[in-house]
Amino acid sequence: MSTEKTYKLFWLWFKITLSTFLGLNALALLLLVLLSVLRVPSFNIGNEPLWLLRWQYEQSTSFVIVFNPWILLTIAAVIGFVGVYLRRNSKQHRR
Repeated sequence: MSTEKTYKLFWLWFKITLSTFLGLNALALLLLVLLSVLRVPSFNIGNEPLWLLRWQYEQSTSFVIVFNPWILLTIAAVIGFVGVYLRRNSKQHRR
């Protein structure tokens, strides 16, 4: 594979990964609003070292939502690799 093709594949992966990561962060903000309106009790998704979401609701104070950015970035990178793979295979089948 030439350097130019590698460079194009990297930028394609980077664009897909960045847009997915920003979309996941926007989803986190929407989830904050939804969980706040519904007054959902506190919960965690994941275990101690590998957690994705921590939601805390206390009636006396306020609402807190925390997403693990490394897990979100990993999910976005995997989606980026799958996107590059699918795009590359679809171009090969068209030939």
